[in-house]
Amino acid sequence: MMPQPDLNDDRNSVEPDSIPLQDIQPSWKPLLWFGGSFIALIALWEVFLELGMNIFTLLFDVLENIWLVLIEAPEEVLEDLLEDWLKNHFPHEADRYSEIATAIGLTPLKLALIFFVARWGWRWARAKVWLRVRRWFHIRVTEVKLAWAELAWPYRILGGLLVLALLVLLI
Repeated sequence: MMPQPDLNDDRNSVEPDSIPLQDIQPSWKPLLWFGGSFIALIALWEVFLELGMNIFTLLFDVLENIWLVLIEAPEEVLEDLLEDWLKNHFPHEADRYSEIATAIGLTPLKLALIFFVARWGWRWARAKVWLRVRRWFHIRVTEVKLAWAELAWPYRILGGLLVLALLVLLI
């Protein structure tokens, strides 16, 4: 049995077309895993939906706390320092002016930070993650195609009829 192609090998191109076919072994495992996962997803849809909502809520809470600690807390400290300084010149409206000054001064910086982090994340995902996912998917599809090509034609016909029967039953 030949070893699987290394998905993390940056020396080679990450393009799916660059994978030599002799390195990919025929296998039905990817198809069986996909089918089993798909059936489990349908059978446990409500559980996955509830779990997904809980994970989304947890992720939102974590991101909100990170935002509060890294962005809002320093802004409030700066606002308090500015308010203390402004009390000497505008004692009755120091809190209002400090709020306005930090809002006008820091909002563009926060927007720029969000923009640059989102741009970096998008570029990184497109340059690294998407290409590796595409390559992994291409390898799995090629494994199933090669396994299908090794089948004798009566088994291919039987497999095609089973797939058609499943499609008719599901529709």
